[in-house]
Amino acid sequence: MKLRTRILGCVMALTLGLTSALGSYVVADAATITSGGWFESLYATWQETNASASKVEYKLSTQSAYTTADPELIRQYGGTARVDIPGLKPGKYDLRITDSNGVVSTKTNVSVKEYDRSGYAHFNYTSGVGAYTDDGTLKPGTKVLYVTDANKDSVSVSSSDGTTVTGIGNILNTVGAEGASKGLANTNNNILRKLAVDGTPLDIRIIGTVTAPAGLTAYDSVDYGGSTGDNGNMARMKDAMNVTIEGIGTDAKIEGWGVHFICGTAFKQYGKSFEVRNLTFEKYPEDAVGAEGQQASGAITAPVERVWIHNNSFYPGYCAKPAESDKAEGDGSCDFKRGQYMTLAHNYFEGCHKTNLIGSADASLQFHITWHGNWWKDCAARGPLVRQSNIHIYNNYYQGTSDYAMNPRANAFIFAEYNFMEEVKNPCQVKSGGVAKAYKNYLVSVQQKQEFTNVADKSETVSSSSTYANFDTNSSISYIPGGNYNLIEDPYLAKQNCMAYAGVMKEAQVEPDDIYAYIVDSSNLPSSSVDLPVDITFSNANVAKNSKSVIQNVVVNATKADTSGMTIKDDGIVFKVDETATVTLTGDNSTKYFPILYSVEGKRYIETSGTTAVPAGMYVVKTDTYDPGKADYKE
Repeated sequence: MKLRTRILGCVMALTLGLTSALGSYVVADAATITSGGWFESLYATWQETNASASKVEYKLSTQSAYTTADPELIRQYGGTARVDIPGLKPGKYDLRITDSNGVVSTKTNVSVKEYDRSGYAHFNYTSGVGAYTDDGTLKPGTKVLYVTDANKDSVSVSSSDGTTVTGIGNILNTVGAEGASKGLANTNNNILRKLAVDGTPLDIRIIGTVTAPAGLTAYDSVDYGGSTGDNGNMARMKDAMNVTIEGIGTDAKIEGWGVHFICGTAFKQYGKSFEVRNLTFEKYPEDAVGAEGQQASGAITAPVERVWIHNNSFYPGYCAKPAESDKAEGDGSCDFKRGQYMTLAHNYFEGCHKTNLIGSADASLQFHITWHGNWWKDCAARGPLVRQSNIHIYNNYYQGTSDYAMNPRANAFIFAEYNFMEEVKNPCQVKSGGVAKAYKNYLVSVQQKQEFTNVADKSETVSSSSTYANFDTNSSISYIPGGNYNLIEDPYLAKQNCMAYAGVMKEAQVEPDDIYAYIVDSSNLPSSSVDLPVDITFSNANVAKNSKSVIQNVVVNATKADTSGMTIKDDGIVFKVDETATVTLTGDNSTKYFPILYSVEGKRYIETSGTTAVPAGMYVVKTDTYDPGKADYKE
C-alpha cells in the first residue's frame, strides 16, 4: 500500500529576544523545531547534541503557566533530540524548549487528539481504565516508572509500608511470590497488591527496546509463577489495580517477553483496571498480552475486569525450543479468559500465527468484549477464536488472513458490523454452538464458504444458546442500541481509519483521507476515460491466473467505459467509467472461482452474472476466492 504522508505541525525557525542580567535583550537564533500531536500526547524534535541538558516546558494554549516535562522523556537520536509528552487532555498546546546552549524556542497551538474510548472496557465506567482518568491525565497519586533496557533490573518502586522491590521483572511478576509450594518464589513481596491496597495507580513507561528482564516466569516450569508446557518469560501481574503499561514515542518495544493481568480468588476486589498502549511486541515466547480471571462450578468467581489494549503493534512471537509444538511463534498476541468488560482497539497485527483467543476451553467463561479499529495483515488465524462470550466486532480491517478470521464456538455470540475483509481465506468459521450475526460488512476476494448469519437490519435477533444471545439489541447490557460508540458506517472508510490509526505512533503522522486504500494497486488504475462502448469476452478460463487469483470465463459488457484503460493484472480486470454506465457481467459458476464486480473501494455490484448501472468511477472484476497462503514475516 502507498501512503501519502502529511506531517502534523510544521517546521519553522524562530528568533527570540532573551533577557540578559542587565535587562537588555540579546537576539539569538532559536532551534528549528518539528512538532505535532497524537492521542493525548505531543512530541517535538530539534537539532541538539546534548539532549539531557535541554529543558522542555508545555501548557494548554489558553493557560499562562508552563509545566516542565520529565527529563526521561527527552531522548537523543544522533544529532537530534526528541521529546514525547503523554498524559494530556485533548486540546491546543504550546511548547517552550531551552536547548543545551540556553537558546529558547517555542511552538504554539499544537493539536492533541482524544483516544477513542468506545467499547466495553469503558461501558458504564467513569473511573478511568489503568493509571489515567478519562480526560487523559494521570490519576492522583500515580507512581510513574521509566524503564529502559539499561535500567530494567535496577528500577524500583515502594509501597506505603516501606516495601521496596527492584527490577521491572520482579515488580510485575507477582504470581510466583506465594512460596515454594508453587515452585521457586520470586522476590517481589506482592508489591502490586500492596500498591492496590494503598490506592496507588502505577504507570510504567517503556523507552526504546526493553528485552526480557530478570524475574519473569521460568521455561516449562512452575518456578517463579510459570506453568509446565509454557515457554516462560511472562510477567504475571496478579492482584494489581489501575496499571498502565505504555510506550513513549514511536520506538518503544517489549521484545522477548510478555505481560499477563490476573485476578486471584483470595483478593478478587483487585485484578482490575489495566491498560496497554503504544507498544510494539515482538519475539514473545508465550503470550504478548493476556488477561485471566478465575472460575469454579460454572461461574466466574474472580473476574479480571476493565482491560483496555489499544494502539499497539504485534509481530510474531518466537521460541527456539518450544515447550509445546504449536508455540514456536508464541502462544498468542493478545488472549482474554475468565473476565469481563474488555476492549481491544486500534491495534496492528502483522504476520502473527495465533492472534486473539477469547476463552481457553469450551467451559471457560468471559463476557462483554469489544474488538474495533484493529488491522490484521497477513496473519493466520484467531481474529478472534471465541468461546462462551458475547463480543462486538466492528470497523476492523482483515487483510490476507491465511486460515480463518472469526471463529465463534461453544455458545459464543459475535455481532460483526461494518468490517472490511480483503483476500481472506475464510472470513467466519462457525463451530458447534457458535453464532456470528453480521451487518453491512465488505467481503472482497474471500472464499464463498463463510458462515455469517447476515441480517437486513441490525435490530434483528438470531437464534442462539449463548448466555448473552442478542446482547447487541439489549440496552441494559450493551451500548449498541443507544449508539454510544464511534461507529463508521462505511466499511471502506473504516478500512482507511484502521490504516491511519491502528498500531503504535508513526514517525510520519497520517490521517484517514491521506491513505491509498483501494482494492487494486495504483499502477492498475486507468488514468483516462473515453465515451466508447465496450464488448470484451475472455473465454480462456485462466486468463487472469496467477499464484493467488483466477477469474473464470468472464464476459464484460460496459457502456461508456475506457477500453484503453482496461487491464488484466494480478488485481483482475480494472476499468473506468466517466459517467453512469450499464455493466453486464457474465461468469461461469460451474467451478469454484466466480467473478465479482467491485468498485475500487470494495463495494460489490455483481456476483458471477448480472446487469447493473454503476456511477462514474473505477471498477474491478476479481475472483471471489482468494487463498493468500502463510506469509513469511520479515523484520
